[in-house]
Amino acid sequence: MFLRSFVDFEGLTADEILARLFAWWFGPGFLALFVRFFVPTSGSYLDVSSAATTAGILLTGLVVFRDSQRAGVAKPWLWAVATALVPLIGWWAYGRVRVPDVLSAIAEYPGRPSALARYVNPFWQARLDLLTRLSPVRGSVSPSGFSVRWRHSMSRPGMLTEASARFETRDGVTAIHLRLGESMGDRVLVLLWLAIALLVGVPLALRPSPGAPVSFDQLWIVGWVGLFVLLYLLIRAISRDDDLRLRRLIIEALEAEEMTPPG
Repeated sequence: MFLRSFVDFEGLTADEILARLFAWWFGPGFLALFVRFFVPTSGSYLDVSSAATTAGILLTGLVVFRDSQRAGVAKPWLWAVATALVPLIGWWAYGRVRVPDVLSAIAEYPGRPSALARYVNPFWQARLDLLTRLSPVRGSVSPSGFSVRWRHSMSRPGMLTEASARFETRDGVTAIHLRLGESMGDRVLVLLWLAIALLVGVPLALRPSPGAPVSFDQLWIVGWVGLFVLLYLLIRAISRDDDLRLRRLIIEALEAEEMTPPG
């Protein structure tokens, strides 16, 4: 099912489609780069890189053409060209044409962080207080609370938005203190991942690479860290509206209501 979703986008969200097109477009280039860097052979870096980039462009266009035909999207050839030749913007646009936005009907909660903050700030969070008359309430992790994330078919649970809560009994009802945002473990992981990228990238950038083009070693560290940043933003894009989904799920499942406006 996971591998099939790379060629059949049915059931995916718009941002999950963007993530798969990212993999098709950049995948061959990344593979060629790592093979050439860690297994040096005779020949030109530029020849291999150009061939891999061309392969990624063609594969992206073919996958989108096939998917848009199966889904009945108008002008599949146009979307194939747009996603192949206009990365990121084309992928973003195709995902939203392929999957209409169903979250526009969900009201935003007061105090919700901006879209930019939810994308780039791993320390963003929102706190809500809910009230439910279901008592006693038991959490999925412990009797005193729970934590839950929205499952996405593309990515692992790491760095996705998490809803965590603790329960408090008040006059026969249960107060739910809800926090939305990345978990503490994910925040530490982001900083650790960036540190590893620097520790690995700097020595590789300083090591001469036989046959590499001029300035390749200096640009390696930029590309290595840039890849980390791009992957982080991609995961955050997949999870960009999970706070709305999780809040609605919890309110409906626990028959809860807003107790006080978030501070």
